[in-house]
Amino acid sequence: MIEPLAPTQSAMASEIYLQYAEVVGLRLQVEFHWVHEDEIAEAVVEAVLSAAHDSSDFDPARGGFAAYLQLLARNDLRTRLRGEKRLKAREAKKAEMTVTFEEPAAPLLQENDPAETAVVKELQETLARTETERVALGLWMKGIDSAVTIAECLGFGTDAAAVRRAATLQARLRQRIHRERTRRQSHDAEDS
Repeated sequence: MIEPLAPTQSAMASEIYLQYAEVVGLRLQVEFHWVHEDEIAEAVVEAVLSAAHDSSDFDPARGGFAAYLQLLARNDLRTRLRGEKRLKAREAKKAEMTVTFEEPAAPLLQENDPAETAVVKELQETLARTETERVALGLWMKGIDSAVTIAECLGFGTDAAAVRRAATLQARLRQRIHRERTRRQSHDAEDS
């Protein structure tokens, strides 16, 4: 961005714009035919303001003033286009990112084990502190343990943040289940 112009520079910018903006804009439209005309117009305005602020780089031996403005506008436009290209590339990379989480080594429930089912049901009733946790446990009881699927079923969405949220929820519930298993095993050992 260019510093604010002094009154004399502002008048100079107006004169430069009136005299050269259309020619420079048309030249850039031919060179950058795929670029929207508003972006070209912005680049031309920036070139005019830059030239009005400081035109010490202008060398009449190298070409006319319109060519100098075109060079300034072209450089500004290229910088804008590179920035947009980088932004689009970053957004595409984020969209392509797949989030994977390690699944637990042992299944959440031992198949056909009434004791395990009792643990999960008790967790649903007592240790699951929110409705979301109860629903997640219910999904696990049905064999759904993918963080992506759980995030989607809970209405979190399917983006990386939503999947991380579901995976964090799963981890928290796994800890509670593990603690409850350990507590029950030690309690059973004491009773024996």
